Amino acid sequence: LFKIHHLSTDWKIVEKVEPDQLINSLSMICPFSVSEKQGLLEAKTLLERNLLINQIINFYIIGNNPGSERQIH
Repeated sequence: LFKIHHLSTDWKIVEKVEPDQLINSLSMICPFSVSEKQGLLEAKTLLERNLLINQIINFYIIGNNPGSERQIH
């Protein structure tokens, strides 16, 4: 996802960030659709937001790959 959208990151810094801060930051900065961002905003708990952001990212990685046989439901 990062390479597709020409995003770069310093993974050493990412590893030091608290999980809640990372999830909230990714929710804001990732190039998700308006409806995806709205879903993240409406998530009632951090766990729900984490699960949703993982589903969205997996969709972009696996779901948009025509050669992929795996599907996420």
